[in-house]
Amino acid sequence: MQTTLQHIITKMAGPPPHYQQRVAEFDAHPAVKAHSIVMLGNSLTENGGDWNARLHTQNVVNYGIIGDDTEGMFHRLQQITPHHPRAIFLLCGVNDLSHQLSAREVFDRVTQLIET
Repeated sequence: MQTTLQHIITKMAGPPPHYQQRVAEFDAHPAVKAHSIVMLGNSLTENGGDWNARLHTQNVVNYGIIGDDTEGMFHRLQQITPHHPRAIFLLCGVNDLSHQLSAREVFDRVTQLIET
């Protein structure tokens, strides 16, 4: 588990290469359409792979990134919301807890994400 100091150092260094690569992929090839269902989350979402196969549909896009937290998802909403997807499913908060945030702080961040 990361300490608060480790989290601050990681934030100062910037996102890891995989995170940057995924964000660049989403920017270069936006898959979100008005009929889309977006899976927005962390490693559990990204590693879910093909959500269309799992859910037996053809309009689900996987916007999961390993290691993402609510702050990262909040900033990534700009890649999603302008396209007015039909729904956004969130899997968030787990990595926030690893940053030594209290349950209340995680709750507040998730609430902010939902209300945006």
